[in-house]
Amino acid sequence: SKTQPLSPFFPPSLSPSAVLQVSISLNKVELSVGESKFFTCTVIGEPVSINWFNPQGERIISNQRVVMHTEGVRSRLTIYNAIIEDAGIYRCQAVDIKGQTQEATVVLEIYQKLTFREVKTPQEFRQAEDAEVVCDVISSPVPAVSWFYKNREITPENNRLQVLPNNNLQILKVAKEDEGVYRCEARVEARGEIDFRDIVVVVNVPPVLSVPQEAFNATADYQESVTFTCITSGSPDPEVTWLR
Repeated sequence: SKTQPLSPFFPPSLSPSAVLQVSISLNKVELSVGESKFFTCTVIGEPVSINWFNPQGERIISNQRVVMHTEGVRSRLTIYNAIIEDAGIYRCQAVDIKGQTQEATVVLEIYQKLTFREVKTPQEFRQAEDAEVVCDVISSPVPAVSWFYKNREITPENNRLQVLPNNNLQILKVAKEDEGVYRCEARVEARGEIDFRDIVVVVNVPPVLSVPQEAFNATADYQESVTFTCITSGSPDPEVTWLR
């Protein structure tokens, strides 16, 4: 009997005709604006090249903020200081010696954490004007904003105090009695995220001056004292100057 020649044996992962298998360490990621993240793409087989593609379908070339690093059958994509525009589907694509491609994807969702932007305190207003207390807060999705004064929520039933569509608080014909600490509270229900800022409201009252006796005769001996009375009010306390 003739001896049959033995055919070479290739393990499945090393066979020249084996299809590449591509996987990414994560399938879906949520990232807040400003955070950083990396993804690892692993290929089983013998890839000739490994490339990453952004949500616009463009091959990623490393820059200062988005960096790709490949060693052998692994490729790592790092996104630094994420921005809203980074959101979308990223593809890791491997090519074998025959030019056949296999790929895996990861979905990146970017959200804006609650952020208060330049919320000033105190905020000052003139008595009797319509005051608008500014609370500039952003997030994605859009936050729900509530205002509190003296530990009580300001509701639409209040005729003088109203929360405006831009989330600021309007106080109609603001009075000295409206002074105090107001709380601007923002919430993102989907994430259970909540934050607040306390804002001091100051109401300035124009100075008022009154003299009980505008004219009177005063007789005094040499080096004796004579008193003239001038009554003032206002907030802050007005400065008084006497002129002869």
